[in-house]
Amino acid sequence: MAYAGGFVGKIAVVDLSSGKVEVISSEPYQSQGGGWASGLELMFDLSGGKVPADGFDPQAIFIMFASGLSGTGVPSASERTICTFPGVQGFPKPWITRSGWGGRFAPMMKAAGFDAIALKGAAAKPVWINVVDGQVTIESAEDLWGLGTIATQEEIWARVRGDKAAFGDWLSTGGTRDSGRSTLRPVVAAIGPAGENKVRTSAVISDTRAGGQGGPGAVWGAKNLKAVSVYGTGGVPVADPKALIDLRLEMQQKYEYPVDEINPQPSPVPGLSYWGLLDRGPGFAAMDYYLNAKIKTPHRPSGCMGCYICCRNSYADALGNGQHCVESIFWGSDGGTNERRIATMLNDLGLDAFQYMDPGVLIRLNQAGIVGPGKKIDSKLPFDRPQSAAWAEEFLKAVAYRTDIGADWAEGPGRALTKWGLWEELSGNGSAPYPYHGYTEHYDPRLEVDWSYAGALGSRDRNCHSYNWEVHWLPTVVAIAGVESDVPAETLVQYMAEATELGDPMCFDYSEQGIYSDARLAAVRWIMHYDEYYLQSVGFCDWAWPHFATHRGGDTAGKALDQYEHKFWTAVTGEETDTEKSQEKGRKQATIERALQILQGRTRDDDTMAGYVFDVPTSAPYFLPAYINGKWTYDTCLNRTLDRDKWEDVKTRLYKAEGWSEKGVPTRETLEGMGYGRIADALAAAGAL
Repeated sequence: MAYAGGFVGKIAVVDLSSGKVEVISSEPYQSQGGGWASGLELMFDLSGGKVPADGFDPQAIFIMFASGLSGTGVPSASERTICTFPGVQGFPKPWITRSGWGGRFAPMMKAAGFDAIALKGAAAKPVWINVVDGQVTIESAEDLWGLGTIATQEEIWARVRGDKAAFGDWLSTGGTRDSGRSTLRPVVAAIGPAGENKVRTSAVISDTRAGGQGGPGAVWGAKNLKAVSVYGTGGVPVADPKALIDLRLEMQQKYEYPVDEINPQPSPVPGLSYWGLLDRGPGFAAMDYYLNAKIKTPHRPSGCMGCYICCRNSYADALGNGQHCVESIFWGSDGGTNERRIATMLNDLGLDAFQYMDPGVLIRLNQAGIVGPGKKIDSKLPFDRPQSAAWAEEFLKAVAYRTDIGADWAEGPGRALTKWGLWEELSGNGSAPYPYHGYTEHYDPRLEVDWSYAGALGSRDRNCHSYNWEVHWLPTVVAIAGVESDVPAETLVQYMAEATELGDPMCFDYSEQGIYSDARLAAVRWIMHYDEYYLQSVGFCDWAWPHFATHRGGDTAGKALDQYEHKFWTAVTGEETDTEKSQEKGRKQATIERALQILQGRTRDDDTMAGYVFDVPTSAPYFLPAYINGKWTYDTCLNRTLDRDKWEDVKTRLYKAEGWSEKGVPTRETLEGMGYGRIADALAAAGAL
């Protein structure tokens, strides 16, 4: 279907092997919202149903797809670039996966005339792609190869805008009076040395934003692609501009954090931005903003285009600009300038910050006499200073350039530890906390089963905070502050049951029995489908959406945002939607993802988790709502593991609910009912159906 707004109508298909560029219509791929789901359909069609095993294959297709909301001003939704590609990071096997970044790339790509850019083949020599107002050229990057992402972006800015152009100058994007004009820099996505060296945990960096999980930087490195620059002066059509502006103003009045009154109430804990955390205020997610009183460098909250949360910081000295969450507390080197310097170094090398936030497994191996100077696994890294900035810098360089133990770690922790003969032991006792697909533990998989169930069935760390903010962080922050929650567990689960339209508060019971219940699995499926559609395709940011409870006070206290996702989508595209329709699109998306991974050779046995998830009980308080002895409470969830047999039963029930066989393969009936008969035929031809 053709939408009244949201999409600009074109996809650039760039064949790096031949140097040819083809422009096709995006209309056949718009119905899923853009992003991840549209990328999956496009990948299947461009590959002729033959999906490579991983992204190192020259035939691998890499797709950057904007959403229908990109560039429209929808708060915390108008900026994300979602990439679809055969991954290289997953362990023991990588699957088709996704990554993405916020900032400016997707809006500028649409301003340049394209909803998506698809990359095929591999160049014989290093290249970069230049997109300017509908024109796509492939340029030599031989003199850029070896540069960090910062220098690469700066050099391409100068080349596209002209060496003598000062920031803020008006420049024409063409050679006629009718050509577009802009004062902006182009937006460049680039890889650093880590991507060039095909490090499996390497990222693509745009401005200070990183797309890291899945190893997209390594996929670009394998294609000899250094960067993609987009520069445009066009606009994005909107079906109902007045409705869009009215909705944004309504949200601002009801829910936006009061930027003129950063701390409307005193914090119960000195140095803790308590109200900013509970209400997701500006800069709340930059750890140093609320945890680190030692930083004296002037800084302010910053955000992506159209965002009303501004979860990042910008500093007067430019160190650590755009850092977010874990990279703000990188290894606790000193909690100040060095932290920000290391965060900047991570981006410049092009490494995925989340995968390197904790060197604990290596430090423990050093302390056990296994890794280090003259040890069984020899390393010249300064293990005598394991928490220092010097150690961090040497280690990160070793990984990016594949030297010392970094040569092994560049293959990912799972592969490195397997080579060293340590994987089974360390993943079994929890010393190597990589619960599924070799990705770093994000939230406890024994407890937050929304992450672990969906993550194990998926391809990577779910990274979908969504209602994690309500069920875990809300009671945790309250506990840290030592105050009574103004949203008790019983009230919260009722709000969530209503907002999700699941109707049953037991859907959010994280008790030892509740995590295996049909009600709990219904909520797991809800967040899977919400994540697949609204977050990974339509592009709403999971730091902001969905939002089930607020602490603003007054007549909005405790109330969920009033299904603004549906309203914004309708205002921009003209398509009427609701929870039922969006959930079905999410289910459709989960199914095509699964089908393409089955074509890669995935089986039920690949839907698994590390041994410690089943064998090592939790030992620290971890707050979640639970129904215990007939009452709702925020439980500490101590001494918990997952049960292996019950997990196998959970898999079977989730498969059935999704319309998949007991082996985890989408059935022909399910695929054809979704309009994916061609994918069913491909599965049948591969002997998988």
